[in-house]
This record gives sequence, structure tokens and C-alpha cells, in this order.
Amino acid sequence: MTTFNSRSLRQFCNLSMHSKPKRKKAKGQSNPPKIFPLHYCLLLLVTIIVAYLNAFNAGWHFDDGPNILNNKAIQVKDLSLNTITSALSSEIGGTRPISYLTFALNYFLSDLDPKPYHSVNIFLHCVNTWLVFWMIRLVTKIFYPNLLVHHLNLFSFFVASLWAFNPMQTQAVTLIVQRMTLLACLFSLLSFIFYLLWKKSTTQFRNYFFLLGSLTSLLLAFGSKENAFVFPLIVWTYEFLCRQKSGMKTSVLVIWLSIIILTGSMLFWKMQIPQRLQTDYSSRDFSMSERLLTQPRVITMYVSQLLFPLPSRLALHHEVQISTSIFSPSTTLPSILFLCILLGIGVFAIHQIPFVSFWIFWFFIGLLTESSIFPLEMAFEHRVYLPSIGFFCALLTPLITIYPRKSPIISVSLVRYALVLVAVISVFLTYQRNHTWKSEVSLWEDNAQKYPDSVRVWINLGSAHMKNENPRAAEQVFIRAVNVNPSNLEARSNLALFRLGQEKVDEAVSLIEGVRIDSEKIVDSEIYFNFGVVYARDGQFQKAINNYRLALNQNPNYNQAWFNMGLAYERLGDSQTSTLCFKEFLTRWEGDLDNPFIVEAKRLIAKQNSP
Repeated sequence: MTTFNSRSLRQFCNLSMHSKPKRKKAKGQSNPPKIFPLHYCLLLLVTIIVAYLNAFNAGWHFDDGPNILNNKAIQVKDLSLNTITSALSSEIGGTRPISYLTFALNYFLSDLDPKPYHSVNIFLHCVNTWLVFWMIRLVTKIFYPNLLVHHLNLFSFFVASLWAFNPMQTQAVTLIVQRMTLLACLFSLLSFIFYLLWKKSTTQFRNYFFLLGSLTSLLLAFGSKENAFVFPLIVWTYEFLCRQKSGMKTSVLVIWLSIIILTGSMLFWKMQIPQRLQTDYSSRDFSMSERLLTQPRVITMYVSQLLFPLPSRLALHHEVQISTSIFSPSTTLPSILFLCILLGIGVFAIHQIPFVSFWIFWFFIGLLTESSIFPLEMAFEHRVYLPSIGFFCALLTPLITIYPRKSPIISVSLVRYALVLVAVISVFLTYQRNHTWKSEVSLWEDNAQKYPDSVRVWINLGSAHMKNENPRAAEQVFIRAVNVNPSNLEARSNLALFRLGQEKVDEAVSLIEGVRIDSEKIVDSEIYFNFGVVYARDGQFQKAINNYRLALNQNPNYNQAWFNMGLAYERLGDSQTSTLCFKEFLTRWEGDLDNPFIVEAKRLIAKQNSP
């Protein structure tokens, strides 16, 4: 019988140990990410809720009124096909059926209580933050395949944190109507993630699933807000910089994107965008060339706000001085040069650091729709919500490209502590900024402190005081608006109506008498209507009718103008024309048939038709 002695046992153990040799991993070699780091997502969720805890108590603001509060199309009482179709077809702020559908569902579940609306917005911001984290992991892994998983996760987490906690994002999150921006970002990110997964997929089922997911998400992004239409350009930029050849997949994608661009061009022409541009610019106090000259200064302001997002530098409405040439104002040329330098870095880094180039181009492409030729307001902070992802990625790229002692700088503890400190400060500043969003009065008072020479700000503050049933404060604000710009029609119109409410008819008439109206500019129909109300109250019915007609020229569906014009003709004894006006009013009315105006119009028509 064979027995093992101590020497044999040692040899057997040594043989067993050597039978499964361990391969030493090369330094810097990446581990495959088998499990998604859920703890990072949980930390992001908790921190966002802390940062936006006081946003749940914010009220309705600004464009919430026409898009939600006064939008009958989304105020549904049931979920029938007709009501859903009505919500999808609402076009108050543009063709954005997906966004209006979510508002309709919110209204069906909670009426006009703002808290549930804020809850949905904050939830969407959390989802977007998770998608940003996920997307950055995927893209960074492609450009830097040897990056350790731990460093990859840290980089993605810090970028997502600085983006999500930045106080500048409060306008997109806390302003309820900007759910449109949140949804466009969500579906754009989801489309890009599905696209990246599609390129990596190896089975036929995954091919079809991820491709369908990418296409569907992109269409949903298009249906959320128009700024998503530029997102295919980001995909093209990625394909150009990625250097990852994928044969037929890339060819199919290029063909698909070409079809989208062609379809978009056809829609651009069919919707008569060039003609509409000309019409819309006529109602602005700047031309297309002036807007293009001003936008470099606006984008430079965005960059500075992202870097230093102090609440004192943030506002709902920024009063931007128009650039009339590259030298006027003096900051125009430096801003153009600054943006040229940023774009130059993106171009020159294409071969050396394509990762940086991609995120720089992401930032500029994301701003193409709202910072280009379209006659929109000059500046709004929510416009950088999606583009700023690229900004923070490019800004933090040195964390993984600088290698002290052959390890990325993100491995240095001091760097991590500094980034955590910046994130904590951002959370505090976001919480502080959300205090300003508590009410319309607090929001516009904050804006008035930052832009005391803005007529629009004072008018909105006065309207907020009126809604808050504080006429004394409203009066002082409306007077301030007229003093800031005595020729401003809207300021005079608001103060005139206020004087009517005080039974000071003579003062109201004096505010609008002899007002010079620029015939080359389109005047808001509501201003003409208000002028008509003042003249009618003073008994000058023909002047009132003239202004009501001007209002209807701008907006033929202005029901109140039809009704008031019918009353004015009745006072003049022209019963035939009065009846026609009331019939037009009834024909165009889309609200409740028991409305007092409907009842009164029918009564007057019957009275005039009686012998």
C-alpha cells in the first residue's frame, strides 16, 4: 500500500497549487463591468430629492398659464379617445403632443394642484440623471477601454452629479411647463443609449430590440420639444469621432438619419418656416442678424453661469442688450472669439482627444435650435439642460486623461474630496435657488432686483401682485413700468386697465391717447383689446371698435373681441352688425356653453331679432 509522507504531501500541495495558475492582470487593465453600480444611482436619487425638497411647494409661473392653467385641451375629465386626442393636438407652445399628454394625465389625476406636477418633474430629473450616468459609462468605456471600472464609475458619477445638482437646472425642473425640456432630454438620452447598445449587440433579437428602442425614443423626443430635432447630428458626430467601424449597422443608421433629415426639410418647407420667420421677427425688437450677433454673448453667459451658478446670477428672464455689430456692445467680439476658441479646441482635439471633441460638439449642437436663427426670446436658462451634459463631460475629462504615476488623477483622494465639496455646495445653492420659485411674487421680485430697468419684469411683477390680491403693491409696480419706458404699449395698457378698476376713466384714457404705434411691428392683440376696453368705457365706441378690429386682425379667434365689438355696435344702434359679431362669437366659442357670455350673446341676438 502506498502511503504519503510529509514530503509527498508537500509536493502534492505544490502540484495542486500550480495546476490552476493565477494570471496576473496588467496594471491599468479594465475589469468587465458585470453589475450596474446601483449604489451610485441611489445616492444620486437621494441627493436630488434633498436639493429639490422645497421645490414641491413652488407654485405656477410664467408660461404655466397658457400651456396648463388656461389650456382647456389638456384639462381632461376622462381618458376617452376624444379627450386624449384633444390633449395630443394642443399646440399652445408648439407641436409637442407627448408633453401635453403628460400634463393631461396630471390634470386628470390631480386637477390643478401644483405638487403632483412638481413631483413628476423631479422624478423625470432623477431618471435623466441616471441616464446621464449610464450613457457616460458607455461612451467613456468605448473611448477608453482600458480605464478601470472603479475609475469609470467615479468619473460618470461626478459628471452626473455636477450636472444634476447645478442650480442653473432649476428652471428646467422647477418651472412646471419645462417638463417639455425634461422629456426631450429623457427620450434623446434613451435613444442614444439604445443606439450604443445596438452597436454592441450580437444577437438578432437584441439587434431588433435596441434599434426599435432607439427609433421609438427619438420619435418621442421629437414629440416632446423641437430642440430634439438636432439630436441626430450628435449621433453623426459620435460616429465620426468614435473610430469604431461597425459595417452595415453604420450604413443603415446613416440611411435612416438621412431619411429623417429629408423628412424634416420637407416639413420645414411645408410649414412655411421662412415665411413664419419673417412674420415672427416683425413682432420682435431685434432682427435675425442682431439675434445671431447677440447669441455668442448669451452662450458665453451660459458657460459662466454653469461654472459659477450663484443664485444672484440666475433669473427667470434675462434682459440681454442687443448686439448691433461685432463692436457694439464691446463684449460681442470677445464672446465670438471665446466660442471660436472652444470650437477650435474641439476641432484640434479630434485626433488626439476625440472624447473631448465629442462633448464640446455635443454642447454646441444642443444649442443649435434655440440659439440660432429662430425668433425666440434671447436667453433662458432651461435651454442648457441637455447641452450642459457635454459641457461637464468636457470639463472633467482631465480626471481620466491626466496620469500622475500612471494612474488617472481621479484616483487622487484630494481630487475626489474637492469634487464632493463642489457637489455639496451645488446642492445647497440649488436648494437656496428653489426658495425663489415659491410664488410668482417672490420670483419676479428677485428678477426685478437683478434687472430693475426691465419693463417686462415690472409688468409681470404687477400682474403677480394682482393675482395675489394686493392692488396697492400692483399700482406702484405698474407706475414703475411706465416710468422705466413711457413708450411701452404693454406698460401703458396695464396701468390704464388698473385705472379703470379704480374708476379713474380720464386717467386711463390719457394713458393711451396719442400713443404712437410702429406700423412695421406686430402689436400683441391683447394690447389693442385693452385699448378698446378703455375707449368703450369712456363712451368712445367707434375708437373702441377700431381697436377691437385691430385685435381681430392679429387673432381672428379672439372671442372676447368679437363679444365686446358686438356690444359697441349695439351702443351705436347698429343692430345688424352687432348681431353678426355675436354670431361670430358663438361660432368660435369652444368653452362651456353655460358661460355667462354665451347666455348674454344669445339674449342680445334674440332681442335684436324680436319685432
